[in-house]
Amino acid sequence: MKTWPILFGYADVRAEFPHQKTFESFLRRALKQGRITQIKKGLYGLNNPSDGSLLASPYQIACRLSPTAFITGHFALAYYGLAEQSFRSDYSVASLTAFRSVTLHGASYRYVPAKDLLGVKDRLKEEGIRVVSKERLMIEGCEKLGRVGGYEELTHAITLCHDLDEAALLALLSARKQNLLFLKVGYLLETYYSSDISEAFLQECLTHRSPKKYYFASKPGFGGYIKKWNLIVPLKKDNGPHELL
Repeated sequence: MKTWPILFGYADVRAEFPHQKTFESFLRRALKQGRITQIKKGLYGLNNPSDGSLLASPYQIACRLSPTAFITGHFALAYYGLAEQSFRSDYSVASLTAFRSVTLHGASYRYVPAKDLLGVKDRLKEEGIRVVSKERLMIEGCEKLGRVGGYEELTHAITLCHDLDEAALLALLSARKQNLLFLKVGYLLETYYSSDISEAFLQECLTHRSPKKYYFASKPGFGGYIKKWNLIVPLKKDNGPHELL
């Protein structure tokens, strides 16, 4: 077999097979011989000759499931090395265009609807992937904790971060137009971020504060009240600096 991309459809190898029927004959032979794996209709991957496993990584597979697919949620936390828990059988794959979720070798690649590509890094040429930026990942985690494995997983990831871009965070927050997100992000970065966060950034987040108190990952009757941010959050292990409810 000539040097091919590790993931391919007919368009990727058309030069080798000018006729569709010739390509289909090749697929039948290669599948039978265990040289390739069908990932979904029209998408195939080269196998490792030594053990028959796919040469492509789960991240690369995910980003070929649709023309606009990209890595998000806890899957993206794992990509950046920020995950504490391991969800190796459930991968979140966002896309502007819908696709059927795929199960491959016991792992589920689950479709997550996306509205835009703001803050999505295109690394197709370098790594064969698209992935949300850390800034978008943190904001989406605040918006939907379940996608990143919950509150503790998100705060753990923030403690490991040291290179978040404040301007990018503000641009993404402004695009979402949700005052509560400014407060959530501001509180988490002030409390858990491992590097310095500017006072100007925190003050910008605080301009979106309202008199209303909001629950953030905490249930009524539980948690601590953070007066500065008007948030009721899970108690820290040291029970401070929260005002107990």
